[in-house]
Amino acid sequence: MKNIKLTGLLVTLSILVSCTQGSGSGATDANAIIATVAADFSSGAHSVISKDGNGDRISLNELLPTASDITVAAFRKNFYRIERAFAGNNITKFSSSDPQTPVWQFSTNDAGSAILSNPHDMVFVSETKAYVLRYGTSTAWIVNPSAQTEAEFKTGELDLSAYADADGVPEMDSGVVVDGRL
Repeated sequence: MKNIKLTGLLVTLSILVSCTQGSGSGATDANAIIATVAADFSSGAHSVISKDGNGDRISLNELLPTASDITVAAFRKNFYRIERAFAGNNITKFSSSDPQTPVWQFSTNDAGSAILSNPHDMVFVSETKAYVLRYGTSTAWIVNPSAQTEAEFKTGELDLSAYADADGVPEMDSGVVVDGRL
């Protein structure tokens, strides 16, 4: 069981290290951002593994503890902690240079709705455009990751109700952008 958890962690690390690296030539940040969960699923947090000037690995662990239902997405120099249905239905933006201080935290629930959005992924097109895949609803949000206020965050939505099954929800989980399209 321990080997399975370690293998999963290493796969996640390799994916997130590649996600936090910039594009183009030159030096890149090689931070690994990890969503951690307690063995009994009672809590979660995020951790950061990086290298110091000598190439030694250093880690910051158990940053901003929360509920256990979390994941992370990364784009360039920022990462986004996605707190799903049982963790708050929100997204928190962090700079990889200051992983303990939130830049912002915005809700992913529709205003005035009792339905929990249950965000599962944030898929990036650019610094100013991304999609938030909301497992608990029939709409994906188009968002501005560079927004400074919650009012600027959501810029539109995609109605995916045509892909719903018998419960009326398409259960969006993960996605990819190809040629600027989700």
